[in-house]
Amino acid sequence: MANAQVVATVVSITGKAEVRDQEGNLRTLKAGDTLLEGETLVTAAGAHVELLMVADGSVVPVGEVQSVLVTADLAEPTRPQANEAQLADGTIQQVIQALNDGTNLDDVLEDPAAGLTGGSGGDGNDFVRLLRITEGVDPLAFEFAPSAAAVVPELRAAGDVVDEQPAATTTGGDTPTTPTTPTTPTTPTTPTTPTTP
Repeated sequence: MANAQVVATVVSITGKAEVRDQEGNLRTLKAGDTLLEGETLVTAAGAHVELLMVADGSVVPVGEVQSVLVTADLAEPTRPQANEAQLADGTIQQVIQALNDGTNLDDVLEDPAAGLTGGSGGDGNDFVRLLRITEGVDPLAFEFAPSAAAVVPELRAAGDVVDEQPAATTTGGDTPTTPTTPTTPTTPTTPTTPTTP
């Protein structure tokens, strides 16, 4: 922002308005502050700011809930003039006549600036080329050794009897080892019948 030039000065302010610099830092705006090119003026609800443009001395009003990039283009000489955006009188008469006659307006009005070809200069394709990326996956890469199902101790209910015997495992050969004899679970007690109050 060392090269940024002053573009406007705040003449008046009503409500809350802030300025965001190019690094994203915000500062609260007050009358007399200068705005540099490239900063963004942000007005809150109910706020109104008037800027005095350095280039031509014109006053530019900024209404509430606006976000305006401050550039030299805000000055009066660089704004488009009304006659640049208006239709010629002959064109208006042609449109009115076409509407009265029921003629298609596309036949009366000239093509837009890009034309029917969309500004194509024959320097590219008229289609989109998609690239497919595939990756081969070997199913054996996802086979895992079987393991005994284990219940995480935190997930056991209080009072559960747990068989802590190991599962059958193999040792080098194909013959499984025999697990030790399991313990007999305790018999649950019969619940008592509630008394009626």
